[in-house]
Amino acid sequence: MAVWQEVAAYMASELAKQRNVDKIDLMTLNKVMYFAQRESYVRTDRPLFEENIFHAAQYGPVIIKLKGCLKRDDLTEMPCDDWLQEHESVLRYVINHYGKMSAHTLSSLSHSEISWRNAQDRAGKKGPYQRISDADIRLDAMKIRIREEKLRRKVV
Repeated sequence: MAVWQEVAAYMASELAKQRNVDKIDLMTLNKVMYFAQRESYVRTDRPLFEENIFHAAQYGPVIIKLKGCLKRDDLTEMPCDDWLQEHESVLRYVINHYGKMSAHTLSSLSHSEISWRNAQDRAGKKGPYQRISDADIRLDAMKIRIREEKLRRKVV
């Protein structure tokens, strides 16, 4: 299993190529990382990375340590080839689907997520940056699987 920093390094590199920029902005990378984790649950019912690292911020899910990693240029180690091959469909989907969206569009999308809303509700009682639970991310994934299944039934 890859660690989140390796996934972030890969996503940052691929998104920068797609957008033809040197570096990807922090807000975009945070949101794309969240959507990658959620999409992995949608497609495989497993996380891309085991660490429970997402917190609810004003503009959506964030990895608090990601800002420091970007500032220090610490995102250099990529996932191994076997891991990338195993997760290619999830990563490609996220890059192609979400990679073209602006940071603010991604933020707005993340605000519809159960996981972010539940953590924001806790933040009102306990303070900002409450951890987003993996169980809630799984709920968001299940919601998407149910919607996709309904759409498939309509098509058939």
